[in-house]
Amino acid sequence: MCIQLRCVKEIEVSSGCVQADCRPTGLALSKQSRLGHFTAAVLTAATLASVPAAAETSPWQPFDAYPGFAPPALNSGPRPIARRHRSTPPHAAKRKAVATAKPNGPLIIAVSLQHQSLKVFDAGGLYAEAPVSTGMRGHTTPTGVFSVIQKNKWHRSNIYSGAPMPYMQRITWSGIALHAGALPGYPASHGCIRLPNAFAARLWDWTRRGARVVVSHGEVAPQAIAHPLLDALPAAVPVAAAPETPGPDSLGLRPTLGALPAGPRTADATDAMARQAAQQAVVTSDAPPPTLTVPDAAPAEAVAAPPKRYGPISVFISRADGRLYARQDFEPLFDVPVAIAERERPIGTHVFTARRDSTDKDRFVWTAITLPEQATAQSRTKAHAGDTKPAPVTLADAAAALDRLDLPQDVMARIATGLATGSSLIVADQSLKSGETGQGTEFVLLTR
Repeated sequence: MCIQLRCVKEIEVSSGCVQADCRPTGLALSKQSRLGHFTAAVLTAATLASVPAAAETSPWQPFDAYPGFAPPALNSGPRPIARRHRSTPPHAAKRKAVATAKPNGPLIIAVSLQHQSLKVFDAGGLYAEAPVSTGMRGHTTPTGVFSVIQKNKWHRSNIYSGAPMPYMQRITWSGIALHAGALPGYPASHGCIRLPNAFAARLWDWTRRGARVVVSHGEVAPQAIAHPLLDALPAAVPVAAAPETPGPDSLGLRPTLGALPAGPRTADATDAMARQAAQQAVVTSDAPPPTLTVPDAAPAEAVAAPPKRYGPISVFISRADGRLYARQDFEPLFDVPVAIAERERPIGTHVFTARRDSTDKDRFVWTAITLPEQATAQSRTKAHAGDTKPAPVTLADAAAALDRLDLPQDVMARIATGLATGSSLIVADQSLKSGETGQGTEFVLLTR
């Protein structure tokens, strides 16, 4: 073993002996310095030479020297990977809970063109909101009252060259829908309402056909409302008509006994004739009355029952038409004339939505949304000049609209039979024909 110390000397250790071979290193060292270096080298070599001897006399023995010791068998296969259980971080669990949560109660989607925003309301109020991009100039998104009438997760436009419309929720058959798309920060669509991708997927899971959608220029929100007309709807019962007592004329009989009128004989007529013959036999003879055999009545022709409907009922009262229209499961149910006080005066556009009370199953709570009136070109010019300001919409406007309605008791009873969570009552100035209400739709009312 050779050890070089500071490139000054090389020391060879062999068989416990130390041999030093000193060679000049080109450094000018004094005799005393060289002697000091040599002494240090000799001591270091002696220490290293004594290590094996100390190891031989060590009291510690290797493990294989103990009796009964067997080294563990080596596994030639791959070592198992120890898997650690990783707990879900609190923030990740919270994000997962938010992603899987769904709104409670009837859903109302409110879109504001001015603020380019969409808000989702449920039974607890504001549930979620997101930015949107609506129709650009020349393809403005219409305002009014709509509902989701069709859903398709991977839809392509049949108008604009098959453009992709992921998570599409149609609100009109003329091409207006909510779907995922690009959001540049301003109106840029061809009339549809574009949503962020992640939010569009969540909204698609929350809604179902019939979910209410309201599009307005400014922001609107549902407010709780109580009114005698709304409170009376669930308690309305049909007026039972007095049962008609069939008289002789309805049976085809004369008031007095005698010959029956000619013509086809029904089961009732045959029975009456048999009774008349029996009475005459009792009067003219002491013999026991004969046994009468009355033929069974012919089965009445079966009347086809109307198909049963299960969805919530929707009612629209039009001031222009002076009628009340009811639809259920996207089909017409009935329509009747209705009295509206001061019919020549505008009544506004109001949407009332019902929700069954969680504490009282026989009671409904209502919310109201009032859409602001669309300003005319002249009023917009005055507002821009500062001459006038649009009047704010209040809950009193919705209550005043209900005060002007007079619904018959039988009509209210028919509405009560289909009243459920999600049922709606719409009061507006527009005619039913002015919107896009038709086959496979709820009421579609356009305010612009």
